[in-house]
Amino acid sequence: MSDAEPPLHAVDQPTSQAPATSQSRRKVRPRVNIRDVARLAGVSVATVSRVVNGSDDPVRNETRSRVIQAVERLHFYPNDLARGLFQVRTNTIGVIVPDASNPYYPEIVRGIEQVASDNNYAVIFCNVDHQVDKHRYYLDVLMQKRVDGIIGVGGDYNYRQSQAALESMDMNLVLIGRHEELEYPTIETPDFEGGRRAAEHLITLGHRRIAYLTGSEKSLASSDRRDGYLGALAGAGIVPDASLIAAGDYQEQSGYRVGHTLLTLVEPPTAIIAANDRMALGVLAAAADLGIAVPDFVSIVGFDDITASSYVRPALTTVQSPGHHAGRKAMEIMLGVIAGKDVPRRTVMPCDLVVRQSTGPVRTAD
Repeated sequence: MSDAEPPLHAVDQPTSQAPATSQSRRKVRPRVNIRDVARLAGVSVATVSRVVNGSDDPVRNETRSRVIQAVERLHFYPNDLARGLFQVRTNTIGVIVPDASNPYYPEIVRGIEQVASDNNYAVIFCNVDHQVDKHRYYLDVLMQKRVDGIIGVGGDYNYRQSQAALESMDMNLVLIGRHEELEYPTIETPDFEGGRRAAEHLITLGHRRIAYLTGSEKSLASSDRRDGYLGALAGAGIVPDASLIAAGDYQEQSGYRVGHTLLTLVEPPTAIIAANDRMALGVLAAAADLGIAVPDFVSIVGFDDITASSYVRPALTTVQSPGHHAGRKAMEIMLGVIAGKDVPRRTVMPCDLVVRQSTGPVRTAD
């Protein structure tokens, strides 16, 4: 069969090419071979080989296009022979975030996009709503679209589960957030230090009965912040009260619900640290509805320093995380990875305690 032959109008395709559904897209596909690609493109196996191997032998642009389209349609990516197709850059970067409704993550994406745009890269944004299946699906989609790299934001997802697929595609990956036992470049914030500084701030104000509201149980950042809080208590000789460590989910509703529970205890805390600002805002609302003055009767601290934190009243004391700067740094490192440069394996960004009006000295007995 020569290059000049027209594409076949009807071809036998692998059984994996049944109409796609959200469920079938996630199933493991049978191995597609080079003959399947040749049959769909209407060319010879030798022609497919020349295209995917980047051979110096001339192949017409129309033929090359048909081969590439067939490779994409049949998901021929895992085959080592197809890797030559991905040597051509697409100038696109995929960004996966756990929760687009959290104002902290759009700040990160904004930093990524600014550096990407300055370097003629487009950004494909994917929100997974803390769903593992959705995360895997978007990873697959981004790899099929041949993005030049993926920036994974947040520590909820264990990328080790997808490491084999990423490596088979030679996919560039940069992570924002702490991820254990992975060799990809990572941008981290000192969450343990942030939790410790938040608790120490309250301890210096005389607080001893300090509650902590955790975030997602899968989040290493949340557990690190909690451990920093516990470390500060231990350093001050304060025995932690298990009833004052409560589980949240990073949403305002959980902050309101748990805050209401904590503030109506027989012996309520005099201060509450929430693992992010959204939950801290929920605690503030619960205090307001209960008629409990902040910070006169309870002090509240959050994390991230989202924009709303400085506009609520009282303004929220919070540990500032470098969202925008972390995004810029991640994209800068990604550009280095794409260019084949040596990049740092781990970059730790600073965090600062921003003291506002939601914290004050513990109220002494009248």
